Amino acid sequence: NKLNALPDSMAFCPQLEEINLRNNIYLDENAAFSILSKIKSLKSLNFSGSRLQSIPSSIGAMNKLESLNLSHNLITEIPEEVEKLKTLKTLDLSSNKSLNATTSMVQISKISNLEKLYLNNSGISEIPATIGALTQIKFLDLFNNPIKKVHSSIGDCSNLEEIYLGSDFFNKERMELQTIP
Repeated sequence: NKLNALPDSMAFCPQLEEINLRNNIYLDENAAFSILSKIKSLKSLNFSGSRLQSIPSSIGAMNKLESLNLSHNLITEIPEEVEKLKTLKTLDLSSNKSLNATTSMVQISKISNLEKLYLNNSGISEIPATIGALTQIKFLDLFNNPIKKVHSSIGDCSNLEEIYLGSDFFNKERMELQTIP
C-alpha cells in the first residue's frame, strides 16, 4: 500500500502484539520505528521489502519483540541497540545484499536468546568468529551466499540443529566453500 506515516495513536494500543508492514516503501523508517518502539506489547514485526536503509536505534526499546523480519531491504549495518532485544528468538535479514557480515555479526551475536537467524541471499562471504556467541541458535540459514570460510567457533553453537550453506545451481555467486571446520 502507500502508507507514508503511522498514526501516533498506534503507540497506545496496549494489546497489539503483531504488526505486518511488509512492502511499505513510503514509510520513513525513523518515524515509524519511533512509534513502534512505544508499543510495549509488540512481539512480532514484519518490515520486509520496505526499502529500509538502516535500523533506527529506537529498535532497542522493543524489549518484548520475539520475531523481527527485515528481509528484502537495503540494510548495511546492525545498530548496537539490538543487544537490548533479550526476548528476540527469530531474526530475518535475508536478501539485504549490502549487509556488512563481519560488523553485523558482532551485533547479532549479542542477541543472547536468538534461535533462528536468516541471512540467505545477503552477499556474505565469511562466517566470522562471533558466530560462536550464538549459543542458543538452533536454525541458521546462509543459503545462496558466496561463503568461502566458516570460522571454527561455529562449533560453540551447541544447540544448532539446522544449517543451510548451499546455493542455487543458477546463482552467479556460487559458494566456494571447500571445508567446514
